[in-house]
Amino acid sequence: MAKRARLWLIVILALGAGVAYVQLSKTKHTATGVPIYAGSRDDVQQVEIERGGERVELRLDGDVWRLVGHDSLEVREAPIDNLFDRVLKVERTTLMTRSADRWSVYSVDDSAGIRLSVRNAGGDELAAFVFGQSRRDWSKNYVRLGSDKSVYLTNNNITYYLNATPDFWGAKPEPAAADTTGPDIDVGADAPSDAPPASPVLIDAKRDTSGPLKLDLDAVADTAKTQE
Repeated sequence: MAKRARLWLIVILALGAGVAYVQLSKTKHTATGVPIYAGSRDDVQQVEIERGGERVELRLDGDVWRLVGHDSLEVREAPIDNLFDRVLKVERTTLMTRSADRWSVYSVDDSAGIRLSVRNAGGDELAAFVFGQSRRDWSKNYVRLGSDKSVYLTNNNITYYLNATPDFWGAKPEPAAADTTGPDIDVGADAPSDAPPASPVLIDAKRDTSGPLKLDLDAVADTAKTQE
């Protein structure tokens, strides 16, 4: 009996050790609730995005974001807010691999990956990421951080907000509408009480030729008699 009891104890301890090992393994491969960027939004003054052979760069000029090389476009607020509120706050979760040889499997290699770099005002890189689309779950992405070879699964799909075309970030300003409104004029209003009286109009009677032309018939008759 004592020998059988020891045997059962060994089996139970082995099973317990196996369960503990599995749980520890899962814990090592999971990082739940960890945003990919832990810095402050105020520190980010430059943003660079490369995707599918296209590249776009944005820089903060005072309080206004501008597209480098596209001065005719005004940067819209919505994509900038999505960059900070969605992309940089996405969380890395399950560790997929630590091998660079498997980057292509998760679309985070040099040819397929979407690159994002954020810098401060002096151009120093604060953080860099490479994103890839999950082929199994389109609601999530893969990401590797900086020079780390590890690839993680994200909790959300944020690649839509990483467009590398200028028209996604900016738009041409609308021309200012011409002001066709003028001051209201009341034609029936009385003249102001303090206005000077109108000057009288003088008519020169000697130069008034507006009346009908009159002929002196008597003078014409006398001239005719004299000629006879």
